[in-house]
Amino acid sequence: MNLLSLEDVGVTLLDAPLFAGVTLGIDEGERIGFLGANGAGKSTFLKVLQGVVEPDTGTVARNRDLTLSALEQHPAFAPGTTLREFCFHGSPAGRVPAEDGPVLDRFRSLCSELGLLDPAAPVDTLSGGMLRKASIARCLARDARFLTLDEPTNHLDLDTIEWLEARLRRHAGGFVMVTHDRWFLDAACTAIMEI
Repeated sequence: MNLLSLEDVGVTLLDAPLFAGVTLGIDEGERIGFLGANGAGKSTFLKVLQGVVEPDTGTVARNRDLTLSALEQHPAFAPGTTLREFCFHGSPAGRVPAEDGPVLDRFRSLCSELGLLDPAAPVDTLSGGMLRKASIARCLARDARFLTLDEPTNHLDLDTIEWLEARLRRHAGGFVMVTHDRWFLDAACTAIMEI
């Protein structure tokens, strides 16, 4: 089943094309890794897939039943935000309803697996690795059919990288991932593209 399709998509930045002429279909089960130099437009491309950035040219068609979750490279949060608030309510995909038991159960399970044991901990006191783990829990808990992952292995220890690889390989939907970690791309993705 097709999750989303891009037809002749382009984004211009400062009167110069960041990327242009991108035509791509992403089907369920496809796990795509994107490579490219810094500043080539990888993160912007993920935002086009998410619908956060509208392309300057071309069209993006999303399956009407598509659910999407994003792992941002630099997640934003207000000072004093607790881990619970960050994970349960701070996702780019929107607020998690308090009554949504399955999502909350997945959050709790993922946080436990990732060693995030204090829901009252202020996010701004977490190390880079623990903040990355919290972002991963927030992304995966929604059980979305399509994921966008921006530098998912940044600040992670080897055990957590292996845990994440196994989770992503079991993901039934599709994803597009940007990372400089070639080993992780080879291990987790079914296709690798360059931008």
